[in-house]
Parts: sequence; structure tokens; C-alpha cells
Amino acid sequence: MENKKSIRFGIVIFLIFLNIVINSYLYSSFTNPLYLIMIVLNTALIILFYYLVLKNEKSKNKDLKETGQKIITQFLNVKNHQNYKNKTYYSITSYWIDPSTGREYEFESENLDSDPRQLSLSSQDIVVYIDLKNPNNYLMDLNFL
Repeated sequence: MENKKSIRFGIVIFLIFLNIVINSYLYSSFTNPLYLIMIVLNTALIILFYYLVLKNEKSKNKDLKETGQKIITQFLNVKNHQNYKNKTYYSITSYWIDPSTGREYEFESENLDSDPRQLSLSSQDIVVYIDLKNPNNYLMDLNFL
């Protein structure tokens, strides 16, 4: 999760910078009153968009906890990832076999800052909330960490 947030924040900063560059080109002068108005207006719109995207993601997670099917999955492994700053993140992978179809599904948690391998996860059942119409839409509950 932290990795997604830092990427989104970087995108917002880039968009604000791009906004300043484009407006300075369009209005050719920092003293032009339209320049300042457009900078403020566009920056506010970028920040509002960022807020709405985050709010939508939190709402989706809440909806899945309330309306999704709660399933018990088996721990599979821990993966580690590195971002562009060489910071290491970890994620937990689990699997579940749908009893009605026999199809196996694999679920991966959001990125974690600390290595969960220090916990004994091999026998851990992990709760996942899934959308039965679209099992790729899921939320892994990591409250046990």
C-alpha cells in the first residue's frame, strides 16, 4: 500500500510541476494574473482528483468487507519487491480452491514495510474477501499481523 501511495504522490507532484510549466508557456509571464489563477485552479483540481481516487479505493475495500464473500485461504509464500528507490517491500501470497468449480485462485496482499517471515505463517489461515462475480477483485485481511 505504501508503495502505491508514494507512486501516486509522485504523480501528483509531477502533474503540479507540469501544470506550472504549461501555464508559464501559455501565459508567457509570471506577472500575468491569469497565470496565478490557472496555477491555483489546476493545482486544486489535481489535489481533488488525488483525494477522490484515494477515497474510492478505501470505499471499495470497505464495500468488499461488507458485501464480499469471506473465504479462508492457505498461506503460500512471502514475496519481496523493490521500488525505484531500492526500498524493499513484502507481500503475502495465499491460495484458495473454489469448491464449486475446483479452480484455484491466488491472492497477493498489499505491500508491507516489514518482513512477515519472522512470524510463523506456514500454518496460518488468511481471510480474503472476494467479489464472487469477479474473484480478481479481492481484499486480503491482514489484521492478524
